[in-house]
Amino acid sequence: MLDDDIQKTWERSHNIGSPNFYLRRLLLQKLIPNEGTGLRALDAGCSTGGTTGLLLERGYHVDGIDISRYAVERVKETLPSNLRSRFFGLVEDLSEFHPVLGYDLIMFSEVLEHLEDDLGILQRVPDWLAPGGIVVITVPADPLLWSQADEFSQHHRRYTPETLLTLLEKAGLKSKYFWGYGFPMLRAYTKMRNYLLRGKRLEQVAHISKGSMLENALRITSSMIKILVNLDRIFIGHGKPVGLITLATRQ
Repeated sequence: MLDDDIQKTWERSHNIGSPNFYLRRLLLQKLIPNEGTGLRALDAGCSTGGTTGLLLERGYHVDGIDISRYAVERVKETLPSNLRSRFFGLVEDLSEFHPVLGYDLIMFSEVLEHLEDDLGILQRVPDWLAPGGIVVITVPADPLLWSQADEFSQHHRRYTPETLLTLLEKAGLKSKYFWGYGFPMLRAYTKMRNYLLRGKRLEQVAHISKGSMLENALRITSSMIKILVNLDRIFIGHGKPVGLITLATRQ
């Protein structure tokens, strides 16, 4: 089970300005249908709400499910008041989840890599979809980028385009859009981050930004890096990606 320290570290990283989170959100904004009014979405492994807010902003009624009670409660606490009525949080393991109604959109953003049996969960997804429903998936890419960050986050794997597409096919899903992203700037940043994390413990990383001076410095640095990472949008689908993103439907 992902403990609270990991959830808090992710949340802090997103708030300070993680370049990975920033670029991934930009791409999700392009991929998720703009009009979700009256539609139902499932944010599977919602964590502290990195993608939940985006779905709510598009008009969806969102069920957010996570095994971390802290994460689900943080979503409820931090959502703008005008969006809270369309969010329902569930503290539950995905392997025990049995929805009553189908979803028009199911989101797995940075979730599958945490599941020991990713195929077993995905094989259930076609039954969770409403007619015409879609699945949006993001995962970290390239096993060669495996690092202490993956160990901290309790990842089981990083994906290649071939392994993710094969997984979708075995699960009865078909990719309509498939992007590799993060080349070249985010990849260079990721390699630098991986080098700096070598030999570090989670406790050190979790508290690295404590203190206003250091936090402000990290925010400024992240802002500068994000300007460079914006260039990666030109190279979507080219080079060696840091992450993969796909929109899929039933086969």
